[in-house]
Amino acid sequence: MPFRLTDRIFLYSSRVFFEELSPKFQVESLKNLMDMLYIIYEIVACKFEILSENYLKLYDEIVEKEITIAKISSKDFILVIGGGSLPATPILIAKKTKAKVISIDKDPLAIKNASKYIETHEIDVGLELKHADGKGFPVKNFDVIFVLYGIKKNSKILEYLSENIKNNTLVIFRTTSDSFNQIEKSKMYLSTLFEVKEQIESKRFGKTNSFLLTKKILN
Repeated sequence: MPFRLTDRIFLYSSRVFFEELSPKFQVESLKNLMDMLYIIYEIVACKFEILSENYLKLYDEIVEKEITIAKISSKDFILVIGGGSLPATPILIAKKTKAKVISIDKDPLAIKNASKYIETHEIDVGLELKHADGKGFPVKNFDVIFVLYGIKKNSKILEYLSENIKNNTLVIFRTTSDSFNQIEKSKMYLSTLFEVKEQIESKRFGKTNSFLLTKKILN
């Protein structure tokens, strides 16, 4: 069935936002602005089918790579910090792996929107949404923890995780960088808290990097 005119407009707008505008804003000085634009986009996208479908497709590549490097299976217990109003990452993880996934967000509106989206689309894939702050959330029982780009004070959350996860827990930290120097800067910072095991990249949102981290065991 051909797209309606409104669908074509929405689809074109989302492609312009993610593929043309977003890469230009991936610098530290503009991070707050870009984060706000993503939040607004998710709030709108969860209400329109054509946008939400395209949004999930945009995340498919990076999530698939993250699942692969973490070797996630249906037996794993997954935590996603910063799921947002349209929880593309936790939905895709749950669908692709059949694992039990808990997605948290400190914004009550985001949880409300996400819950309505999941209910409306009858998504039943072992995904649970919770209103909670990643800094202080109990993390001992999780096998893999995702820290998504866009959450505020992610350094505080990473510090909390480095001190409280169990020895064999894997952490996936997703971030964006505007240059090679920024990538190396992120890696150097992460290495002060964790063992950096692997790094993958996607260019669907400018340049997105995901780092596979494990607990740093002190001798």
